[in-house]
Amino acid sequence: MWHLDTQRGTADLELPRLQGRVHLARADARWSVARVDGVHLDARLLQLVLPDAGVPRGASADVWDGYIRFQDLFVTYPPRDASGLSVQACWRAIADECPPIAGVELLLSLQTDGAIERPAVRVVSMLAADRAHRLGDGDPSDPRSTSDRGLRGEVLETTEAPPVVWFTGRFGTYIEMARARDFDRTVVRRSGPSWESTWIVNEERLEKGVLRRAWMRAVFAPTLLTADQVASAYDSFLAQPLPLAT
Repeated sequence: MWHLDTQRGTADLELPRLQGRVHLARADARWSVARVDGVHLDARLLQLVLPDAGVPRGASADVWDGYIRFQDLFVTYPPRDASGLSVQACWRAIADECPPIAGVELLLSLQTDGAIERPAVRVVSMLAADRAHRLGDGDPSDPRSTSDRGLRGEVLETTEAPPVVWFTGRFGTYIEMARARDFDRTVVRRSGPSWESTWIVNEERLEKGVLRRAWMRAVFAPTLLTADQVASAYDSFLAQPLPLAT
């Protein structure tokens, strides 16, 4: 499943429907997908953009510690400045059959030794897709409010609807979803032939000693899923226990 190469700073993921790689270096921490059901895909997904305020010029960007436990890949980025902010990323391989999906979950854990103003962590994805969608226009507390809101404009900002966006193209369907209130904001915009999604956690202030967690799932399906099918996949995600992080 996971194959960790500490020399190259990568972890390869091999699933029956999906092959990809997680890059572990702090400056380029992301998930790149090579093939989905035999279809080649050049995508930069779930790239971690970590706060670097106060980092001395020339400081190393590649300090990290990683290990594999069962289906989980753990990567820790230690503090780089006086704020003492440490970030742990737990990557979990996901494969379900109904609907047939494959991908990863990402659990972020943020903690600091001192209060930080605006210590935002961003998770950014970019892939070429025909169309982007969001889940629901109705009651934001109802994850099954499933009107298919296609994005024909340039930007969508999701602050009240269920935190679920998905993209359709020759690869089928790619879905990003998160637990409500884990992320402060989600922004989706078109960037040339591609779509870019940005999930933002901890925009305001992180108090000393406070542990902040954010959990999301990113999966591919080989077909074009309906809004009801996406909602069902979201319900399945919400029913899962929180991954163990250390």
